[in-house]
Amino acid sequence: MGIFTRLLEKLYRVAAKYRSASIVVAAAALAALCLGISGPALADNECGALDASGSVTCTSAANPYANGIIYGATGGLPLNVTLNSNVNVVLTGAGIGVALNNFTSVGSPVLLSANGATINATQTLADQGNRGLYVETVSADATITALGQIDVLGNQGDHAIKAFVNTTGNASVTYNGPGLSSTGANSTDIQAQSANGNASINASGNMSGHVLTGPTSDNTFVGLFANAGGTATHL
Repeated sequence: MGIFTRLLEKLYRVAAKYRSASIVVAAAALAALCLGISGPALADNECGALDASGSVTCTSAANPYANGIIYGATGGLPLNVTLNSNVNVVLTGAGIGVALNNFTSVGSPVLLSANGATINATQTLADQGNRGLYVETVSADATITALGQIDVLGNQGDHAIKAFVNTTGNASVTYNGPGLSSTGANSTDIQAQSANGNASINASGNMSGHVLTGPTSDNTFVGLFANAGGTATHL
């Protein structure tokens, strides 16, 4: 896996490191570039402080959440963020709609539930890295369950939904419509990736995406992408 550094605006308000890997998708006979983000996270806590169990619920009170929703677990707690169905995240610039990580809580799982929330990251054509829902862990399960319209726009490395595990743990995404859209080279509608665990996607709804320039062997778009050191499944 090659490692390179890129700048991603408005993610945790700091620079982040990107990993990339060329991955063969047998069903489509395509190669896709997987982008993960690592580095320390700064929790903005837009929905308030986490409770004693590491949980928080986001309401419509701060709609349209123009700067996104960002949380990072602390003190070894799991991180569990729930978006009510009437939550709207509409970014005014490039970035990530909802970004959760547990860099300071190795071994603690992260769960994002966005069942009915609307996520839109299309206001700025970012060079790279626009995402709708994003969860990353160091060595624990990364789980996303969602329904609702999610749209992202960018030039490369864009994902409407992504669950990413750096080392050991399972990456899982469940999406139940109505639809997703994403654009850019080496981008996906849904991506689940674990370096040393299982990856699974269970999805339904209308999904669309394309590259902004002509596709090549290393400039492709993949709708559903699961990559794992263990078992990868698409349903």
